[in-house]
Amino acid sequence: MARLCTTDGNEMGLVSGALNHASIIDGARLAGAPTTVVPHVDVDAVITAVARHREAGRRPVIVTDSIFSMDGDAAPVAALAGRRRGRGAVDRRRRARRVRSHTGRRPRLRRARRGNPVQVAGQPGGFVAGPRSLIDWIRNTARSFVFTTAPTPSAVGAASAALGVLCSGEGADLVDRLRTHVKWLSPRSPSAVVPLVVGTSTAALALSEALESRGLLIPAIRPPSVPVGTARLRIALSAAHAPEDVTRLRVALDELGVAP
Repeated sequence: MARLCTTDGNEMGLVSGALNHASIIDGARLAGAPTTVVPHVDVDAVITAVARHREAGRRPVIVTDSIFSMDGDAAPVAALAGRRRGRGAVDRRRRARRVRSHTGRRPRLRRARRGNPVQVAGQPGGFVAGPRSLIDWIRNTARSFVFTTAPTPSAVGAASAALGVLCSGEGADLVDRLRTHVKWLSPRSPSAVVPLVVGTSTAALALSEALESRGLLIPAIRPPSVPVGTARLRIALSAAHAPEDVTRLRVALDELGVAP
């Protein structure tokens, strides 16, 4: 990829969270820009990294998930937006609609946004939204775009239809139903992803098999998807689940001595 620069020719510097999704990490490597990896959801570390990039004459770019897919926690998006210092820091979000639905407001961030329909709309593919200059630059320099295959028209149509549902009254009802599921299973969870960290891969597989024997499919997540010693079950709640499904899961976890 070409050197990552702004339209006025200034080199960019990336500030990336330690637990960002693998696609973000790969994107940072492809960009070839100086990258500072900061501790997970550490706003002060982000501000320090932004200042250091500015001192080096670079335009800082803050890159973060909004909901972290393996831990289910939320990035401090509002804090990053409110406390970034100076002009030119660009915040990148994933799953923005989830953040809005959980916080009740839309964070005011600068401009580049990446979305992944598979996380919300159940369809493959992804998108980047931003200024025309950014989109043209990505089309002409990003290897991961130039040498890939576009989503099929049917997948795009299905994703568009799903987003239409989410923006409707029916979608609001589905979001409320999902919130109820999350509150019942794990009241403190900020998202529909509820991890059960058990430590070893052996323990995670055993717990997954115990739940499967009860008719509940929750795959074990093991290294290298997560750090060694943090193997887990990743519960992904959905509005398609019935209340009795969530109750059944909670009863099974209680029987197995595991608390979400």
